[in-house]
Amino acid sequence: MILSFSVRNFRSIRQEARLLCVADSRVQEFQEHTRDLPGLPRKVLKATVVYGANGAGKSNVYRAMEFLVKLVLGNPIVGGKLDYLPFAFDAVAETVLDLQFATHESVYRYAVMLTREAIVEERLERRSDDGGSLIFSRSAGEDGGVVTIGDGCGDGLSDKVRAQAVVGAPSSRTFLSLVNENIKNGGRGRILSAVLDWFKDVVFIGPDARISDLISPFKDEGFKAFVSGVLEQATGVAGLDPVSSRKTAAEVVKMIPDQRLRETVSKLSGRFSMHIGGTAHSEIELTRKEGESDFEATELKAAHRLVDGSVGYLDVYEESDGTKRLLNLLPAIYKIIAVGG
Repeated sequence: MILSFSVRNFRSIRQEARLLCVADSRVQEFQEHTRDLPGLPRKVLKATVVYGANGAGKSNVYRAMEFLVKLVLGNPIVGGKLDYLPFAFDAVAETVLDLQFATHESVYRYAVMLTREAIVEERLERRSDDGGSLIFSRSAGEDGGVVTIGDGCGDGLSDKVRAQAVVGAPSSRTFLSLVNENIKNGGRGRILSAVLDWFKDVVFIGPDARISDLISPFKDEGFKAFVSGVLEQATGVAGLDPVSSRKTAAEVVKMIPDQRLRETVSKLSGRFSMHIGGTAHSEIELTRKEGESDFEATELKAAHRLVDGSVGYLDVYEESDGTKRLLNLLPAIYKIIAVGG
């Protein structure tokens, strides 16, 4: 659960913008729309709505959260610089990303200060009713990031993490990303395993997102019925249907948007399976059996009831922007309903 997020000097956001998802303790109504926080007397909202005029920066708050996840799980470097845009007319200021979130057991605060050239500061705390305790902090040094382990970790950090802290971190990488890359889950210790698992499980579906992989969950009859019911009520689309056909290797190669991947696939032989999405084509699952040269292509099509009573099909990418955004959300919504949330 996201409790709060603040961002400064990111794209159109110059001064600090803050998203707060914690319920106001003075409001006693609608308690069914809140959840308890582990170790804290406050409650968090199950849903938070961000609204405002066009150009107000709503999408950039999302993009800032998405970029923070990339900083934790990967290495977003392009052309030797961190891949983001600071506020265009104040390039000397540092960018700050500050997130509070809750796992099943604890509440954490993770904050990063950076420029396009380097991570300036990084800090992870565990929050509690009496304040907070430091897990680690990192400050810029001549050779990169100097990492300090705090008292708040107890026995929750492994010896491997502590050894990585002694080594430090290069100027362009967060310490968390190095732990994620270099230390397997069993060697991270309880605390950083929980933190990194949270970042891996969080789902961001924003204005630039492509349609989610719908074919794999479509094998679940419950998900298929759920999608059909939502689409018919909300959009007029009668449902989504998987349509299979045979494709030659040459036809398959033309469907792949990435040049290097096209070259790789053209050289492969034998059994093969892959999923293609985010192209001018529909969502497509390709499989080829051992000893065969052609592929079986399963494409997800949007069904429409025509005036004469028949059914016509469109690629999902030919649907309206609103329908495509809804399709992005449906796998996550179904998962929340299925497991509870």
